Amino acid sequence: MRLKYVDVSSKVPHFMLNQLVEKARAYAYSTIVLRDLPTTETLSNVRLIPSTLVDSGSGYHVVKSKSLKVFLARTPEELKLSNQVLRILNAVEIGGKLLTDSRSRKSFVKLVNVRKPVILNASEIMDLIISGKDISGLQALLSFYERGRITVALGSGARNLSEVHHPLTYYALLLELGLSEAKALSALTANPASILRGAGFDGVT
Repeated sequence: MRLKYVDVSSKVPHFMLNQLVEKARAYAYSTIVLRDLPTTETLSNVRLIPSTLVDSGSGYHVVKSKSLKVFLARTPEELKLSNQVLRILNAVEIGGKLLTDSRSRKSFVKLVNVRKPVILNASEIMDLIISGKDISGLQALLSFYERGRITVALGSGARNLSEVHHPLTYYALLLELGLSEAKALSALTANPASILRGAGFDGVT
């Protein structure tokens, strides 16, 4: 049976939606989560689900919107989440300094304790590797994931169509970063689908 993949963090502009869906179908994506998409829709058998960025000032109005609610954290300070924000969140997107500093490990313990799943962006990870940057923070986070202490989903993080790659490319990236085959595959299939079901989107495979 052909695997169906879920891209949980696309940032491709909406005017490229038709081209994105065409590429997604060719790459076996069943579902794409897209930043600030107005509503859930299905195009050419690809399900499109909106995501909303939640910040420390977000209130009840965010809860009412039907979307995947994600907190973007790029520094240790931004992981000091209030109870109000934690109640709203479906996942935490990790980037920036948290990926490049080994001291971020202490910050990740907080995510383990509150049991919030993590979204990583492949485009940002690839940028860091290509530019020769330190990725010790990322490796610390993946070690938590490999040991079953946290749930991680890898999305494309694509900002344009050229950054949308076949899921097997991301699978190879995760293996190169030290994950087992099972954990790497789950980060592209089961885990993002689980995050979406937790946000109330049923039928995600």
